[in-house]
Amino acid sequence: MKTPLLAIVQARMGSTRLPGKSLKPICGKPLIFHVVERLELSRRITDIVVATSESEKDTPLAHALDAAGVGVVRGSEHNVLLRFAKAANGYTGNYLVRVTGDAPFVDAMAIDRMVDTLAEANVDFFDLAPGVAPIHEGFEVFSRSAFERLLQLAGTDAVAMEHVTGYFKLHPEFVSRVVINVPESEQFAGARMSVDTPADIVFVETVYQRLGCHVPYANVTDIVSLLRAEPALLRLNQHVRQKALTHKALRVAFICESGGVVGYGHLSRILALAEVLRDAFSCANRIYVMGDQDSVNRVHIRGLWAMGIDDHYWDKGWLDEAPDVAVIDVLNRLTPQTLMGFEQMGIQTVLIDDGSDRRLVADMVCYAAVPQVDDMNWERFSGQMLRGFEYAIVDPVYIAPPKRTPQDMLRLLVSMGGSDPADFTQLSLRALSLLQSPVSLHVTVVIGPGCKRRREIETAANALSATVSLVIAPENLRDLMEASDMAMVSFGVTAYEAAAMELPAVYLCLSDDHAKSASPFVDAGVATVGGVYPAAMDAARLSEAIETMMVHCREMYTSGGVPLRIAEKIRQGTMRVAEEIMQLKKVPTTTMAGGQ
Repeated sequence: MKTPLLAIVQARMGSTRLPGKSLKPICGKPLIFHVVERLELSRRITDIVVATSESEKDTPLAHALDAAGVGVVRGSEHNVLLRFAKAANGYTGNYLVRVTGDAPFVDAMAIDRMVDTLAEANVDFFDLAPGVAPIHEGFEVFSRSAFERLLQLAGTDAVAMEHVTGYFKLHPEFVSRVVINVPESEQFAGARMSVDTPADIVFVETVYQRLGCHVPYANVTDIVSLLRAEPALLRLNQHVRQKALTHKALRVAFICESGGVVGYGHLSRILALAEVLRDAFSCANRIYVMGDQDSVNRVHIRGLWAMGIDDHYWDKGWLDEAPDVAVIDVLNRLTPQTLMGFEQMGIQTVLIDDGSDRRLVADMVCYAAVPQVDDMNWERFSGQMLRGFEYAIVDPVYIAPPKRTPQDMLRLLVSMGGSDPADFTQLSLRALSLLQSPVSLHVTVVIGPGCKRRREIETAANALSATVSLVIAPENLRDLMEASDMAMVSFGVTAYEAAAMELPAVYLCLSDDHAKSASPFVDAGVATVGGVYPAAMDAARLSEAIETMMVHCREMYTSGGVPLRIAEKIRQGTMRVAEEIMQLKKVPTTTMAGGQ
């Protein structure tokens, strides 16, 4: 008869960085079942129980486990130690296994070895041998007697209540220990093996794809061999930082307009900043969207919490837990009085590219290289200003420099935003039909998710003598920009993305204000303005601007590349803004292993 050994899996749906992560499908199977099925491969574990909370958010998880015949115990949402104790109640074995529910590669053989080592040495806990960097994540073995002492003597300690065994690490004198080693074939430093963000899911699915095996049969020695052979795989989630044991997540609310006439630029900036704050600083983000359901869905697809709201949502204050910081990217739909109300609640405010009087009561304002800032009255402003290309906010996919191979055929990208309210795409196609220069041209036309003139655009594109490709609602434009030599874009977020990708561009501007905002790019010689809506929307004039930029583009590539001094600044801008927000609240950013 086996000696009893209980594995308690800590899991919940209320993750701050990846809501609902326990049931997120990975390779077609919910994350929690990756963990449970790998534990079932152990020769020592006799019982597996998942400890989740009594919160309504965790009811779907409990139902899924019940339906699969997996033991479930529900307890305190915020006191993990008490939840763990409830799961261990009545257990008589000498050792317990604590498993985090976000560890899809938890290794049963390593657990068995650790149990045998601790039992043979008759100790409570373990230390890794100096210099050992195991690939393993997500489990710890400790004695039942040490756990009972922890409950009795440190039951109110903050680290013990949230991380259980984290107390043993901070107080090494509390438990007896044995030094353990790990086979060299299971050692690998620098890999993120747990799931906290969408990037981690991509990593796990890619590993299974490369190994060519089914869940849960990925062998850790095979994973180590794979990562040693293909270290580039680490870049899939290398940017994600692990939360510290003593970390208290900064709560950030993002408020933006999106969709329709407003377009998707505000939402794009908010998503970019929210992802960096989540992945690099473990922030708990909520996104409030003043816009259509499609905009809300775009946030959910990126693995972030979102809710659609109207203009009166803030009339009664925060209807859920108030954040520490509110990041706001809107045109006219919030008043200075609303921001002052936030301030009275202790919420610090950060405004993105805001020219209204709201900026005067904000704690921080952020502008890229916008000349209009010099024309504003700042007498009553007492906050912090971030200004310049180095504070431009673009999606993290644009951080890496492009790897572009010039072709004999000029490759032109046409992208006029998510909704193209001024019908710039058709204007661009008319202008391209008027080109006089005999140039071999391949045109890629992007049709955004909110565009209402898809059929007309397809007809106009088919009438061009150039080779034309149509791309419908791509997730991002990086790959298309990397495969292009020049761009025509509606000035806005896409212009900054093109500059980050070292792509010369012709801008179409929705207003004189946009044209003025574009002037730093024009002054740098990396773009030209082809027209301003509605007065200067002339296909013949735009065609001339395109031809001029084509010549300039050829000259730049012939001389060795596009001299974009601003590209590197833009590529790092989102991270710089995130770092400034963290400094606004003076939040520590040290890293250690976290818990469920």
